[in-house]
Amino acid sequence: MSDAAVGHRVGVVGAGQMGREIAMVFALVGCPTRLTDHDEAALAAARDHIRARLAEDAQAHLSITKDLTDFAD
Repeated sequence: MSDAAVGHRVGVVGAGQMGREIAMVFALVGCPTRLTDHDEAALAAARDHIRARLAEDAQAHLSITKDLTDFAD
């Protein structure tokens, strides 16, 4: 994990093109990252895009949810 990522968690609201790319960058550098959207189709598209582009070790830093209460922590 990079020094910049230590101790930080990232939440991204919106799983469109910009949101999913932002989430991918943070996951790539090792930040625990959570991505959400109210639209199930957008989440599914983001999930497919991320799986196709990120290695499994980077994917481990990313969670995808539809529930904003998952951001409470």
